[in-house]
Amino acid sequence: MVRTVFWRGEYLEVLDQSRLPYEEKWIKLRSYQEVVKIIRDMKIRGAPLIGVVAAFGVVLASKQYEGNKLEELRKTVLRAVEELKNTRPTGRNLFWSLDRVLRSADDSESIEEYRERLED
Repeated sequence: MVRTVFWRGEYLEVLDQSRLPYEEKWIKLRSYQEVVKIIRDMKIRGAPLIGVVAAFGVVLASKQYEGNKLEELRKTVLRAVEELKNTRPTGRNLFWSLDRVLRSADDSESIEEYRERLED
């Protein structure tokens, strides 16, 4: 089995599946907007992989937030989740993974804890 996605702590690295089998090209994603784009552009394929990559898009959205208010961070992340869901409106794996990652951080009491739980 070939791995097609790697979490590097500050960014996500994915294999551009639209180039296969002729070329192996890796894409570094540093924002949830970039995740939205690669899903829409079908650079990654397969429902489970799309769900995993979208979940990391949520983590990236939380890291992009530069404020210091937990409620504002939650709103920022929810906006990102809606954008990610709209990439594949019928994607059950996508919706499941996004809902799951959100639930994991529901009762967080600080920005740091919220980000850590999303990333776990």
